[in-house]
Amino acid sequence: MGIGDFNNDGKINMLHPEDVIASIGNYLDKHGWETDGEVATRVSYKGKRFQKYKTGFRTKYNRKNL
Repeated sequence: MGIGDFNNDGKINMLHPEDVIASIGNYLDKHGWETDGEVATRVSYKGKRFQKYKTGFRTKYNRKNL
């Protein structure tokens, strides 16, 4: 099994949830993740954060147009 190839098909495919999870785990491991470390923090935001842009797994945006 390669790094990020969690479903063991010989390829890393970011459309397969198993490979996505393995790749995230590998990234965290390589960048000093500590067990029981914080995973999120509370923030505040003024404005209509979730109403401005369409969201979803298949939604794509170009950074120049945001």
